[in-house]
Amino acid sequence: MLSASLAERRHLLSELLGCAPDRVEIAHDNLGKPSLPGFPNVEISFSDSEGWNALSLSRTGPVGVDLELIRPVSWEPMLKMLARPEEASTIRVALAERPGLEPFFRCWTAKEAILKAGGTGLKGGAPRIKLPATYIAGHSDQFTMEHDALVLSVETRQVGQLVLSRALAV
Repeated sequence: MLSASLAERRHLLSELLGCAPDRVEIAHDNLGKPSLPGFPNVEISFSDSEGWNALSLSRTGPVGVDLELIRPVSWEPMLKMLARPEEASTIRVALAERPGLEPFFRCWTAKEAILKAGGTGLKGGAPRIKLPATYIAGHSDQFTMEHDALVLSVETRQVGQLVLSRALAV
């Protein structure tokens, strides 16, 4: 679910949970993973980029979401912290084949969503995750993978210049 304001998180959660906004308490663990102490069987994840916000909620298991606005960035120096060498090559080829930075942001958002589902965020080491080359190149928007004992369904959507990825335990 996308929202144009950080202030809407509690309101959106209250609607999804069917309760009053003042019943929604958001806590964070020592790695920054959000939780809802009043709803222990509900997993949540948040992301924001350039004034846009994403929120994902799951009643079935861990979930991670990441949202990025495609914007000019110095992407080449970021590849070492984000991608394996073979993924970096796939990103470079995809960027050469079409204008814009979509392949870079697809990789970034998918990995961050996967790591958030695992509870670590980017601190968990994005290069440990190997994304399918067909996904990075934009030939598919969905895949399933195992990461840190979780089987995750990962899907990505692009709305205008926003790239949104969600990883959901299956």
